[in-house]
Order: sequence, then structure tokens, then C-alpha cells
Amino acid sequence: MFNSNSPMKRLFLKIYNIIQYWQISGWIAVVRKIYVRLQGPQRQFYWKRWTIYQKLFPFWQQWIYQQWKSFISCPEPQDWQKEINSWHYHPQIDIFLLGSEMNTSPNLLSHLLEQSFISLQKQIYPHWRMHLLLKSSHVTPLSFYPWLLKTGGPESIGQPNQIKYETLTQDTSFATKFNQMMEKISGEWIIILFAGDQLSPHTLHEVIYLLQNHQADIIYTDHDHFNHRSKYHTPSFKPDWSPWYFLTHNYICNLCVFRRDIIQKIGGIDQQSHVPLYDLILRMSEFIEPDRILHIPQVLYHHWTDKSPNSLANQWYGLQQKEGTSEHIQHALQRRQINATVTYNSQRHTTALFPALQTTPLVSIIIPFRDQFPVLHTAISSILKKTTYQHFEILLVDNQSLESTRQQIGNLVNKNQQLKLLSYPHPFNYSAINNFAVSQANGDFLVLLNNDIEVLTPKWLEWMLAYAQYPQHGAIGAKLYYPNGLIQHAGVTTGIFGIAGHSHRFFHNDDQGYSLCLENIHEVSAVTAACLMVRKELYHQVDGMDAEYLSVAFNDVDFCLRLQQHGYSNLFLPTVKMIHYESLSRGKDITPAQQKRASQEIEIMQKRWGTRLFYDPFYNPNLTLDAEDLFLRFPPLPLKKLRIP
Repeated sequence: MFNSNSPMKRLFLKIYNIIQYWQISGWIAVVRKIYVRLQGPQRQFYWKRWTIYQKLFPFWQQWIYQQWKSFISCPEPQDWQKEINSWHYHPQIDIFLLGSEMNTSPNLLSHLLEQSFISLQKQIYPHWRMHLLLKSSHVTPLSFYPWLLKTGGPESIGQPNQIKYETLTQDTSFATKFNQMMEKISGEWIIILFAGDQLSPHTLHEVIYLLQNHQADIIYTDHDHFNHRSKYHTPSFKPDWSPWYFLTHNYICNLCVFRRDIIQKIGGIDQQSHVPLYDLILRMSEFIEPDRILHIPQVLYHHWTDKSPNSLANQWYGLQQKEGTSEHIQHALQRRQINATVTYNSQRHTTALFPALQTTPLVSIIIPFRDQFPVLHTAISSILKKTTYQHFEILLVDNQSLESTRQQIGNLVNKNQQLKLLSYPHPFNYSAINNFAVSQANGDFLVLLNNDIEVLTPKWLEWMLAYAQYPQHGAIGAKLYYPNGLIQHAGVTTGIFGIAGHSHRFFHNDDQGYSLCLENIHEVSAVTAACLMVRKELYHQVDGMDAEYLSVAFNDVDFCLRLQQHGYSNLFLPTVKMIHYESLSRGKDITPAQQKRASQEIEIMQKRWGTRLFYDPFYNPNLTLDAEDLFLRFPPLPLKKLRIP
């Protein structure tokens, strides 16, 4: 009917593909994909409408999340029970429900406690016990809280002694009573619940399912919020355990499940702490191995929306009084023997860490280039004029530039002893160029830097070096901006677009990012080699960049994944800022040969890393892999794919 390459046939194929995608993913996903495509490579369409988007965002977010939740289906009760019967491990869970009339009215508190208790009654997993810790002006809680009487006694909810309660005086803290009760209970696992917060019916079930085949001391889940109209909104989809991220921002919050004997070994909850649970997790994480902190990427906890900074949950988790957490961060650094300055930004309510330099080693900055002298001159000038750390050398690697460019560069080199000119007279191969330059470098630390970079942060070398000096760290990356101020790089996420992408790309420079990711240092799977620091010994340990199969694209992602495979953590530093003019020298892949090479590199990455590409531990599987803006994934992954194998 149509020519094989006719526009009409291509149109019909596109329509057919859209219909298929709609049948699988739903109409919201179709609209979403069209929306992303229409915005173009730098999303100008998006940002011109940012003010309107901001005003409509809360309503849009809540509605979209409701649609997303409608896709999720859970097994039938009989299937849950069959699974429980097949387990070999059925531990007791002690749940502490905390409520205080100091922060809310008695009537509202009674209602919130009832809602929390009802969510416990609905739990599929039966082996739990609730301990109500209540700060009340009423002497007898049973006389005031009718929902406790409605149960008809403990026997009516499945197990004897499943409810216990304690009334606290104004002089007794929750932490004190909690520590006292820890000596009396027998459960292996502890959960702390706040009045109004609720658990999904299968929350405890999923926790114990995980423990059938995994060893853990702390387990945490994703959570969302709900309001007085019982509308769920603002989900918090979290990464797996990210110690540096948690040190500056309590991204875990709730739900947290703790092994009781570990809490006892570290002395229980600190009774003097202003943020008890945040402090507890910090201290426990120092006592246990990192691989015993597990994350369940499911929304299993629903946090009652309370905007009061004095709410009990906000106090315990340090959600509103960020300034008060600086003291606990400083104590954690001292326990870990890390000499660092803690800086709190009162305007943005964020905390930054600046470790002190242990030594002042030579840093070799490697800049490949081909012509484009004005661009290269901008990069060199910004380094020489702005950089406060002076113990560095710059290796300028010429890749077949014109003689006129070489003469201009030679004049610069002759004027500054920190500049060295190297020649790589072979076809462009980014990996081979850097491997060659590393063999000529004198420094113990390397910085791979694009020629189209402009330094903005004077202390960029000190701050990157301060983190790179720790033996557990691999590649250190920076926050890069486009010339128009939008974000170009804030860490690399694997799986996006099939291989990898830059999360938060095209976000505004003032945006704090998803869960403050753009404000806080955090672990990432990879960072771009447009600005990457690494110890030279690690570069050699993983055999450098792959010059044979990844000559142009994904060599930095592959390099960082190999560092991670060897046990090193890659970090993103939001305090180090630069402008990236991106690929001005090399250009884009437009010729058939370039496109063939790009396809081969994609195939190599897929074969080499397989499913690892689609499981980034520092990116939540409930977020999209079709774009870089951390939108919800449509349709959601089924329950079985969210479970840790």
C-alpha cells in the first residue's frame, strides 16, 4: 500500500506504536512521553512555563500520584497467608506508638491514634505487639480513648497482650521510657510509629519476607503523606543506603525497622538528643556493616501531614529543625574520626560538609583538545585565575589540532610552568587520550576535565581532593551548568534511556532537587568525565578507560561502574560548580560511521553490565527511566520486581 520508506507509513507506524504503548502503560504515560519529546533538547518549553507549573504543581502531583497508585495491585489475602506459612522465620515485632497532647488537641490526638491502631489491626503478618507511649494530662487513657475499649480487650485482635500502654508525665521523655521498656520486651525487631501515621496492610509482611533470605539490622521503606481528606500525596522514593547523603540529610525518615539488640548495644536512644531517631540511625550505621542496612522500594508507610515544626515526628526525625542536626552531624564526624567543617545554610535549610585536607598532593589536570582555542583558553584561564589550591599541573593533550592552534597553546605553555603540552596524533579516542595522558602525569590525583569547562568555585580542587583522599572513595564529580544556568550534570543514573542519563538535567540552578539531591553530597553510580577526580592508583587498578570498545561514549560510566565493582563509592559534590559548554570541540554523532560506532558502544554496555544498568542503587525503581526529571514510572513495577532477590 505504501512505499517502505514513505512518510505515510512512518506515520502509521508511529500511531500504531503509540496505541500499543497506551494499552500497556496507560494514557498518562503517552501524554508524558509526547510532552518530553516536544520540549526539545534543552527543555526551553518547560522552563518558560515554570511559574505556572510551580503554582499548579501540588495539585498536579497529587492527582498524578493517585493515578499511579491505581495501577498497583496486591495479591489476595489467601496468597499472603500461603507465603507466610512457607516461611522458616516468624519473628516478633514490637511497635511503639507515640502520641503527645503537648503538640495537638486531645480530640485530634485520639482520632490520630485510632487511625494508626486501625492500620496495625489490618496487618497481614500477625506476630506484632503495640506499645502505646502517651504524654497525656488524663490519668487513665482508657477512660478518654474509646477506641482502646472498642477492641473489646486484647483477645479481640488476635493475640493475648498485643496492646500495652504507658502514660508519661511531663517530666518523663519518650526516649527515657523507650529505653526502659527495651529491657522488658522480647521482640527481635522494633518499629517507632507516630500518632496519625499508618502502615500499609502488607508492611510487616514485606519486612519479614525480606528477612527470610537476607541479613539486616536496619530496614527502611519508601513513604508518602496523607491529609485529613485521606488523600495520599508527595511520595518519597528513596535510594538504597547512601551514608554521605544521610549524614547531611535524613532522607530515610520512616518507616524504619530496627534490630532490638543493636539498639541496646549502642546504649539505646540518646535522651539528650533533639533529633532522637536521626541520631539513632547515625550511631547504628557506625556500629553495623553497610550491607546490613536494607531498603524496600515500596510505599509502605503513610505519614500524617502536619506542617507544624513542633510535631513529634518532625522533632524526632529532624525534618524541620535542620539547624539542630548540625551538632549531631559534628558528633558523628568525630566518632568517625573525620576532620570536617559543618556549615548550615539558614536560607535554604541545608547542611554542607567540608572535610579538611590530610595532605597537599600534586594534582594532574588532564584536558584533551582539538582546536577551539578560545574555548580552551577560557578553561585554562578560569583554572589559573580562580583556583586557590596551587599544587597542580595541567596536561594539555593535543589531538590533531591545526598548527596555528598549537602555536597559540605553545605561547601559553611557555608563560606558565604549571602547563604542559602533550601530543596524541591519532584519530579521536577519548579513552585512549586520557590513558595516554595518565601515563605522563606526575600527580597522585587525577582530574579528567573537558576543554569546554569554566570553573566557578575557587576551592573546587580542595573540596574534591578532600573527598578523593579517603580510601573508600572512587570518582568524585561536580555540579555542571549549561551557559543558560540550567543544570547539565548532577550525577549519572544508570538505566535512563537504556544505558545512563543525568538525573536533574535542565533543572533550574536554584532548584533543590528531588529530596534535596541538588543540595547534598551523595553517592552515585557514576559521574561525567567532563569533571572527574580520582586517585591515580585507582585509575590503574581498574585498568583505566576502555579504549578498545568505548572510544567516545559511556567510557566514564563504564569506568565508574568498575570502580564501584571494586568496592569504591563514587560521589557527587554539589558545592563544586562549573559551566559546561558540552561537546563544542567534538560535535554530535551525525555521520553514518559515527552513528554505527555509537550503536556498538550501546551494545557493549548492555552486554557488559546487563541488568545492573537497570538497577541503580542510588535511584529508586519507582521513578522513570524514560527521562531525567525523576517523574513517576508508568506503569509501576509489579510487587515481585520491587522485592530484593
